[in-house]
Amino acid sequence: QHFLLEEMMTKTCTDAGHDAKYNVHIDLFIENEAGTLLFEMKSCTLGSTRSQIRRAVSQVFEYPYLYRDDLTAPIQRCIVVERKPRGNDEWLIKYVEFLGIGLVWRRDNSKEFGCTKVTLKRIAPFLSEANEWIK
Repeated sequence: QHFLLEEMMTKTCTDAGHDAKYNVHIDLFIENEAGTLLFEMKSCTLGSTRSQIRRAVSQVFEYPYLYRDDLTAPIQRCIVVERKPRGNDEWLIKYVEFLGIGLVWRRDNSKEFGCTKVTLKRIAPFLSEANEWIK
């Protein structure tokens, strides 16, 4: 699932005309005049959503530090997960937004993404196609 998320987001970025980049740590990032949009992908089962998002939060703060000389500032952080947090995990959506991180999820049984309006504001300067993700 991790590879599928990477593949889907890479295609989204390249279709939008971006040079999709990655390195040994960063799953995917794109750069333009607005700065850098950094993506961390996480596959997750219904029982692992919280732990996977927590791991991703740590990573999206660590990588801009590790690669501070290589990434164009300012840096927007975005976590991409396999499914939208639901039920007891739904609070994670607002939590991630509170931290200043975008959260994108793969829509159930599709090759489309979804996100909140708060996330859309963070990533729209990089991917205007994300307007389609709000449904």
